[in-house]
Amino acid sequence: MADSQESKLMTWERPRFQKGGDDAWIIFVILGKFEEKMSLSRSKYRSEGVPKGVVVTRLSREREQADFTRYAGFETLKKLTHCGGSDLVEGLRNVPECLVVCGSVNDPDNLNFLRDTIGFVACALDHGGVAVLDTQVLHLWSGDDWKRAFFELQQPSIFRHVVILESKEIEDAQDSPLWLHTRGMRKFGRPDLSIKGVTKDRHELVVEMLNRFIEAGALGHHIPEGQEIKMRGLPPGMTCRHLGNLDDPDFNNKHVEISWPKVRDEIEKTQEDPKVPQRKRGE
Repeated sequence: MADSQESKLMTWERPRFQKGGDDAWIIFVILGKFEEKMSLSRSKYRSEGVPKGVVVTRLSREREQADFTRYAGFETLKKLTHCGGSDLVEGLRNVPECLVVCGSVNDPDNLNFLRDTIGFVACALDHGGVAVLDTQVLHLWSGDDWKRAFFELQQPSIFRHVVILESKEIEDAQDSPLWLHTRGMRKFGRPDLSIKGVTKDRHELVVEMLNRFIEAGALGHHIPEGQEIKMRGLPPGMTCRHLGNLDDPDFNNKHVEISWPKVRDEIEKTQEDPKVPQRKRGE
């Protein structure tokens, strides 16, 4: 429960906000053994409490076994892309409880919902929590590491809420082009980003481009359908298309596919010529 201090909390602005985005989606899982009553000090945790639309569910490994396993089971933790090390995962093998902080905020014009959620998570860590799982970026933090990364900075820490993943398009080929894509933009009600065919000589520029889009989206910008990429070092004619849905397992979100000029031309030709067979996903 928030205290009664009247001092105004700092607003986390969203200076590029444009209406018409999707809802911001929050899901954090805090693992530990929690005190029966948690006192959320508004001033200490810089939080107005859990945002409207977000719900906190307390799960016991013993009483709600199926739901607990779904969110915080040991096998789930072992599959994470990023974690604080095997010792952290092993130490959570028998953790007795978790708090699932989950819900959506309607097309927010500022990031106060994120500020308030971070404050609540920090409070939960001070009342028995030992680790935080962010399934949107597939990352597990120890409580101390999470606080340093998100709470102590007193700012949105945009790039720590989103991850850029990469994988080879041809698994066994040493010089295979890469597929780069993000996860985590759904926290801001914006689509994730995807680009395939990234060669070694363009990797650094593509990462810079993705980071520009991440920051712009987090601050409220919409990517228009068909937008062309104009960035020094990248070829002219690269374009953006909105694809996917919230059930896509690669993103758990909609996404924007960024195409190289040749790929764009092939797509447009396919769309114009009904005789050209459509490619299936993964071909």
